[in-house]
Amino acid sequence: MKLAIDEERYEVTRGKKQVELSPKEYLILQALVKADGRVLSRENLIKMIWKRDSSIDRPSVDQHVSRLRKRIGADAIITMTRFGYKINRMVLS
Repeated sequence: MKLAIDEERYEVTRGKKQVELSPKEYLILQALVKADGRVLSRENLIKMIWKRDSSIDRPSVDQHVSRLRKRIGADAIITMTRFGYKINRMVLS
């Protein structure tokens, strides 16, 4: 099933099903899609999404990504051990 993001409407669909995401989950997904297959480290995601909020740590990023995977499908985000995350370009429409 393909994953699609409508940035004008802030909507995400997987196949024909609309996926409800929290604002942070949406921003993480958007950042991964815009990276176009390049790996984003947890530190990069913290800078991009939380604007370097010192209260956010790496395990928090991992929790957000884990919840995002549950909502959009585990195959959509690839973990690059010790480096970060990237979008699976095969699931994008």
